[in-house]
Amino acid sequence: MSIPSRPMVPEPAYAALVDWLRCARDLMAASAPAIDAINVFPAPDADTGTNVTLTLTAVVDAAVAGPDALAGAAVVSARGNSGAVIGQMIAVAAARLADLGSGGSCGRWLATTLREASAMATSAVAEPVRGTVLTVAAAAADAAVGAGDDPLRVARTAERAASEALERTTDQLPVLRAAGVVDAGGLAYLLLLRALVETLGGDRAKPLPAPTAERGTPAAGPAVSCEYEVMYLLDGADAVALDRLRNRLSELAASVVVVTTGAGSPSAPSRTAKVHAHLTRPARAIAPGLAAGTVSALRVTPLAEQPAPSGRRPLVIIDDPGQEDLVRAHGSEPLPYDDSDPAEPLPARLAAALARTGTEAVIVLPGVAEPAARTAIDIGDRDRRVELVRCEGSVPALSALAVHEPTAGLAEAAAAMRSAASRVRTGSAGSADDAWTMITRLAAGRAELITVIADPSAASLNVDLGRRIAAAYPGAEVELLTGRHRGDAFLIGVEP
Repeated sequence: MSIPSRPMVPEPAYAALVDWLRCARDLMAASAPAIDAINVFPAPDADTGTNVTLTLTAVVDAAVAGPDALAGAAVVSARGNSGAVIGQMIAVAAARLADLGSGGSCGRWLATTLREASAMATSAVAEPVRGTVLTVAAAAADAAVGAGDDPLRVARTAERAASEALERTTDQLPVLRAAGVVDAGGLAYLLLLRALVETLGGDRAKPLPAPTAERGTPAAGPAVSCEYEVMYLLDGADAVALDRLRNRLSELAASVVVVTTGAGSPSAPSRTAKVHAHLTRPARAIAPGLAAGTVSALRVTPLAEQPAPSGRRPLVIIDDPGQEDLVRAHGSEPLPYDDSDPAEPLPARLAAALARTGTEAVIVLPGVAEPAARTAIDIGDRDRRVELVRCEGSVPALSALAVHEPTAGLAEAAAAMRSAASRVRTGSAGSADDAWTMITRLAAGRAELITVIADPSAASLNVDLGRRIAAAYPGAEVELLTGRHRGDAFLIGVEP
């Protein structure tokens, strides 16, 4: 049985598609500030124009490798909610180029493509909302169907319908009405059609004027209840699994979009999905992806402006929640090892935490957590450098944190932390007397640093124990801490 070959894409058609996208990229880049300034939905984060520009730039850059690469980049490199929706539409157009080789009407092909792109984008959104880019695209597609065979006429008809639909979005969505603006994603889509008209020989598309200082970003609209935008790639999930993922995420998050490569082409050799969601707990959007397939290229972005991280802040996996305050006191972020909540497994929580760090990260962890850490690293940005510092026990972990130098090189800082942790001799005791016996055994007559973590129930005894230590080891540094933990009342560490 022979395998049918894939239809060839006519070179002139592909060249025209690339010319259109290049024109759209330049137009979008020049208009991005104006689009960003009216961006209030689905979150007032003022980045729709920027995100669509970045998406188009990646698509144009990939065009040299051919239609499949272009379609893949439209999904894989999509940024933000509108970038994902518009990227899905571009992927459909690229996938349908081969149909032009059958000798059909270019105008009818364009109308059909606009309709299929609109339908595919709508199906990618878990809960489509009236008054958004989807509404504008649907109006353009409906008008294009009856516009005839001439592609320029079809494009002009679609552009005119999109412009009229865009004006109506202000009254269709309360947040837009409150801000007195049209939908930013819909405006970006309208610019795509204007670029298409220009590419087909129509009027030159003019960039939007820059926003005035008086207007600025609209202040109206609700406060952001979803703190983070989560985006990642997902491989290995079939259509059924992707539908299940989309439905699950819609129960947990807002602005859920799941777009795929191979859109509009059932025979596509592979399917990579781009997942987008807004929610307060990023791990809850990551976990269903881990269950559905292979997650990569994770991005977690605050929707509201936040101060940039000041220096490297270690992530610490702790097996006792009572140690959280001690870890925070060392300027680090604690992550409980507890994996009892399937909605937020450790790999998802750690991946989300890593995605919020800078280009470098240190993870302090017990050996049992290393597989989860490796998974979290694989999920995230490939350019992020991560060092693992293995510490068995709370006292070695605190010793490692005590010597962490945020301004030192990553490898140098991690090596110093490992060295500090390795020098600690550890033990535990149920009473102050037993703790003293354990200290003398671990010190063996010499100690530079003695650390005792007492459970709150034994905190008063820790003071007396500290006096005995100071008298017996006058040259040693003594650190007496209080923190809830499992097991014996006293956790002990000695650096000889």
